[in-house]
Amino acid sequence: MYEPNIDWYMPAIEFEAQTGLRGVAQEYAMPDGLTMRQMAYNYIVSGYETGAENILKVLDKIITLNPDLADITFQRQNPAEVRDVLSGVLSGFKPCDIQYYIDTQYERLSDELTGIINTPCDRFALKKYYERSLGMEFNWMVSPESFDVLKAQLEIDAPTLPHQRTLQKIRNECGL
Repeated sequence: MYEPNIDWYMPAIEFEAQTGLRGVAQEYAMPDGLTMRQMAYNYIVSGYETGAENILKVLDKIITLNPDLADITFQRQNPAEVRDVLSGVLSGFKPCDIQYYIDTQYERLSDELTGIINTPCDRFALKKYYERSLGMEFNWMVSPESFDVLKAQLEIDAPTLPHQRTLQKIRNECGL
């Protein structure tokens, strides 16, 4: 059931609209002619058909319509991960940001991130590093790939993955 006045927050899409920067948000095709906001209301906000099996079925339909989502790896038997992936899609996040969130949330880090993100606080410290480097705030967990897209547009020279000492300093400053 769709409620026409739904206020579903789409941080990356709204970020692009507000800043004029591009490449960090994505719109996806939805089944049954629904919009992303309508799907968010039906499957996330209202609790309509929120059984794990139903959410996985709708996610599979969305992936079929948007093949670039097929590369996101997640535990299909874990209802929390399935819901996180669906929420990421319906929030307009790019696949790299959805994957980054899943990997850091469920501690399945790439070799590149191992040693950089050792605790949940490190994930937030890296986000703060990205925000400080670009001079703007994000309302989502920006992946290293999205950071690179933004810093290229802003012509900022900053390492994508800072030294651990830099993150420790940020953790200390932020009380993390």
